[in-house]
Amino acid sequence: MYYAKLIIDRSAIKNISSKLNFYVTDNKVNIENVKMTTKCENNSNGNKTCECEPGHKWSDDVRLQGVDCNEKNCTLSAVSNSTCTLNTTGMWTFTLRSEGHSTWAELAIIRAHKVISVVMANCYDSVGSIIVDFTMKIVSDVSSGELFNKSTNLTKTLEGKMTLETKGIVNLEITKKSVPYDNSTAVTCKTERELKVQPQWNLKREDGEFLITNGSISTVEIKQKESKVTILSVNELWQGEYICLFVENEGQITINHKANDTLDVCLKPKIDISADPAFPLCKTDSSVFIVIVKCEIKNTTEKYNVSWPDGVTTRPLTTDNDKLVYSAQKVVGCDKKNVNSSDSPEVYCDFTNECNQRQRESMTVNVIYPGEKYCSAEGEWGNTKAGFPAVIKCKDKAGTRERTCSH
Repeated sequence: MYYAKLIIDRSAIKNISSKLNFYVTDNKVNIENVKMTTKCENNSNGNKTCECEPGHKWSDDVRLQGVDCNEKNCTLSAVSNSTCTLNTTGMWTFTLRSEGHSTWAELAIIRAHKVISVVMANCYDSVGSIIVDFTMKIVSDVSSGELFNKSTNLTKTLEGKMTLETKGIVNLEITKKSVPYDNSTAVTCKTERELKVQPQWNLKREDGEFLITNGSISTVEIKQKESKVTILSVNELWQGEYICLFVENEGQITINHKANDTLDVCLKPKIDISADPAFPLCKTDSSVFIVIVKCEIKNTTEKYNVSWPDGVTTRPLTTDNDKLVYSAQKVVGCDKKNVNSSDSPEVYCDFTNECNQRQRESMTVNVIYPGEKYCSAEGEWGNTKAGFPAVIKCKDKAGTRERTCSH
C-alpha cells in the first residue's frame, strides 16, 4: 500500500486532488480516484486539530494516542501521520487497478494460484486439493454486495472454493464501560445493507463458546440491517467476547461477515467466611481471645476493595490453591453480659467492586462462655459448642466434613 501526506493551501484542494492520478513503476499499478480522508489545522501549541471527512472515522488506536478525541475530531501531535479510516472497512488509501485485468486483487490471487499450482506439480506426481490461507486488506470502500459478486466470479476463474471472512461490513456496538452486576445491557450488530441471512450470536468465554438465543435472561431481536441482544441481568456467565456472524453461501463461495468485541462485568464474589478457632473456649469471664477471621473467594482478576469492622487488624493477602484468602485478627471477649463493640463476636467482610457494588458476608463467632456445654477437642476436631456443627475443609479436595456436637 502507498500512503501520501500532502500539505497545500485550502483553496487549492479541489484543483490538486483531481490531478493526483499517477503511475508506480515498481509494481505496475495505477493509483487513481484519490480522495481526501482527513483535514488538519496546526495549532500554536505544537499540535494540530484534525477532522474526518464524511464516511470516515478515527480508529480506536489513534483516539487513545490523541487528546479530546471522538470518532470525528482529534487533536494530535503536529508531526503525526495518522489519518482517518473508512467507517466500513476500517482503512482507506487509494483505489489500486492493474492494466489488463479487472482489479488488482483478482490479479494477485490468480497469479498466486498459478504459481502454487506449478510448484506443487513440480514437486509431486499428482496434486489433489490445494488449500491456501491468505489475508487481504481492502483499502477502498466496498459494499458487501459488491464483495460477494466479485468473490463469486473469482471462484469461477480459480475453479475452486473460497471461504472469506470480512471485518468492518458488520459493526458491533457494545458498551466500553464495565456493566454493574445484575444490571441490564444490550449489544447491537449493524450491517450496511440488508443481508439475506439471519445473524448468529455467540458468546466466547474461557470455558467455551456458546450460542445466544431467546431465554429468560436474554432476548434476540432482528430488524432491518440490525440485530440486538438484550441481557436483563448480567453476571459472570455473560462476561466475555460477543460474536455477531452472518454467513452467506452461494455455489463455491462462503462469506462470513463477522464482528466481535468484549463485554466486561463488575463481578460480585462468592465469599466463604470462617473463624479460627471456630469455638473459643472461655474459662473465665475476664478472658479474651484473638480470633483469625478468614474471607475466601475464588481467584480472580477482578479488583476488590475489602473492608472490615472497626477494631480488627488486617493481615496480608494469601492464596490457597485457587482461592484468595483475606484475613484479619478480631478480639473476642468472654463476658457474655457485658459485650461491647471492641470484643463483640459479630464480624463481617465487605468486598466492593469497580462499579462500587458491595457484597457482604458476616458471621457470629460462637464463643463457648463459662458454664456452657461443649464437646472437647478430639484428633483434628477442635472444641465444639453444644448444638453446633464443627466444619473441616477437605485437604486438596473440594467440599467439607461436618460433625455436630449433641452434648
